[in-house]
Amino acid sequence: MRVTSNTGSGRRNAVMLVERSAFTRRLIRSLLKELGIDNIIEAANATAAEQMLKLHPVDAILLDWSQPEIENARMLARLRRADNPKTAMTPVIITSTRVDLELLERAANLNASSVLVKPFSRTVLRSHLLAALGDLDAQVPETPLPGIAQDDTPALPDVVPPPAPRQAALEDSEIFYL
Repeated sequence: MRVTSNTGSGRRNAVMLVERSAFTRRLIRSLLKELGIDNIIEAANATAAEQMLKLHPVDAILLDWSQPEIENARMLARLRRADNPKTAMTPVIITSTRVDLELLERAANLNASSVLVKPFSRTVLRSHLLAALGDLDAQVPETPLPGIAQDDTPALPDVVPPPAPRQAALEDSEIFYL
């Protein structure tokens, strides 16, 4: 399912991916493409990202926090006080392999949208992007729900299957909305 902007423009969202590891950038880029986001701007560090933002406005930023924290914190602080209101309001989702209370407090103080724990699934990435972009109405199941007929009337199965194990429980614990 595509993640679409609620601006009504019909264009795909532009996402900046700030990630030190080229391998991780490739993985996240493939997840973004699976979500229908083709306009992906990549930067290996905060300095390069800031230069690219001057030329390429984006709708959201995925910011790797495992880079030197001071560099990322300064970038985020500069974004928030920028003269350009679009940049000042751009949602920033912090990605990190280690999340603790200190990171969550710092992210909240810097007005990050959320913190995403690596490694993450496509579903978790999608939920963070939808929340950050304000397009929560676009959340529809990617596959039809079992027991629901095409005309939205409940189907009556002959045998009621046992409930499937809830896989989202682990993924729910990975989400830190700020």
